[in-house]
Amino acid sequence: MASDPDAIACEIEPPGEAIVLTGASGFLGAYLLAGQLERWPQLQVRCLVRAQDGPTGLERIKANLGHYGLWQEAWASRLVAVPGDLAQPRFGLSELAFANLARGLGGILHNGAQLSQMASYGQLEAANVGGTHTVLELAVHGDAPRPVPIQLISSVAAFEAAAYRNHIVLESDDVSEWRGIHVGYSQTKWVSERLVLAAGAAGLPVSVYRPPLIGGHSRTGMWHQDDLLQRLLQGCLALGMAPDLPWELDLVPVDYVADAVTALAWMPQAVGMNYHLQHPQPMLLADLLNQLIAYGAPLQLVPMRRWIEAIAADPANPLHGIRAFFMRRWGEEQLTYPELNQAGVRARPSCAATTEALAALGVRCPGFDALVGPYGRSLLTGVAAS
Repeated sequence: MASDPDAIACEIEPPGEAIVLTGASGFLGAYLLAGQLERWPQLQVRCLVRAQDGPTGLERIKANLGHYGLWQEAWASRLVAVPGDLAQPRFGLSELAFANLARGLGGILHNGAQLSQMASYGQLEAANVGGTHTVLELAVHGDAPRPVPIQLISSVAAFEAAAYRNHIVLESDDVSEWRGIHVGYSQTKWVSERLVLAAGAAGLPVSVYRPPLIGGHSRTGMWHQDDLLQRLLQGCLALGMAPDLPWELDLVPVDYVADAVTALAWMPQAVGMNYHLQHPQPMLLADLLNQLIAYGAPLQLVPMRRWIEAIAADPANPLHGIRAFFMRRWGEEQLTYPELNQAGVRARPSCAATTEALAALGVRCPGFDALVGPYGRSLLTGVAAS
């Protein structure tokens, strides 16, 4: 773990008898769920999950926790699987089922979203924006004597707009600009965050967490299989090549994000706050790859065009199927995704206030020197297997 459990267990009130968690069947969702169940021994967690019925949904959640080595049998009695769909009004639930979901609710941890690098805003809007709208409906639907707090897992996508490029963005800044956010997924995350912040301005207790790319566990090195970040690193390692540009890889281990949310969620001091979960010292892609390659094997920096050609020539490369994403040019500037993420182009989010708040709770982000071993063993094994 990237945290001190004793420090996390400071005296704050639990979030009532039950919370709703979306996205529990995903990578970060598994660690968020485990964090809530571990910290609050009496808490019931109602997990929205795509499944044909409750028992099937529960098995899916248990299997996901088991895959990451997190499952504890004692949690079974406190887990409720709610078959539903973020993309549907009321999550596809009947009026009665939606009312039951809201009954006795102490909080909502909204982590679920449909992720795609190439899909348009229109293709993702129903799940990502519509799902967030339904979360807000749920927060004011029940019989709770006070407003139900929402913990939103947002994204660094919130400041991809052109106005923030190469600018420092503080946690307290109003990130209201949207022009220049090109990727459909990023657009939906910005809109979702604005919905939640507007609800917060109207009196709903909300907290927003903005993680960057989420990497493998800091000790086990276990990654979300086939996600963009894992494929990027494994693809470059397999080629022995990386594009010759200062591509800043702002990534943090999944347990750091989960530990941070577990420590901060439901604290009265967190209401109305935005938290930046970026790594305090982001690295360039080439520097990280050089550290990951076993025994100092050389990494060749090549022009972007040659890098893409090498990917296209190798159907077995993990990046072969998504090479079009790296070739696509966005907006008036006609910049590719790697070019948009160059140091000096991408936004420079400050995480100083967040880092200070988390340090007081015993949560610290591991340095890359501590991550190289676990990540190298995991990623290089995957390359060898491919």
